[in-house]
Amino acid sequence: MSATSNDTAVNSYGLDAMQPLFASIPYLRKMGFEFSVDDEQLRVRLPYAEQIVGNPKVPALHGGAIGSLLQTTASVQLMLATRSLRLPRLFSCTVEYLRSARLIDVQASAVVVTRSRRFANVRATAWQDRADQPIAAATLQFVLVD
Repeated sequence: MSATSNDTAVNSYGLDAMQPLFASIPYLRKMGFEFSVDDEQLRVRLPYAEQIVGNPKVPALHGGAIGSLLQTTASVQLMLATRSLRLPRLFSCTVEYLRSARLIDVQASAVVVTRSRRFANVRATAWQDRADQPIAAATLQFVLVD
């Protein structure tokens, strides 16, 4: 779980400030997510590891690992958009698995589609070789107030 950036203005507030939070979440450490910001767009990479293989006979990565990547990406993108250091509360999540995930790294990005005082809708997409050929996509709704 590391952060790199080509855009220091975004990174100086965002990913750098979030590192203590990321380090405090055992699941994020176990999955090995790598966070970066390029041209003000968050990218999260899930490095290939045997522990995330879902079906070795196909072979394919586990859908839960892909879903977790999408949820994490959407959450962090929303935190950057709201300039918050608190994880947003997930209200609902719908994942569309579009094709099998091969046994290689997966990348994801997200866009905050709408945001009000109380709720936010985020769309996240995961791909392997090319961003225009997604392997999965998710629509997530978050509650912004306690």
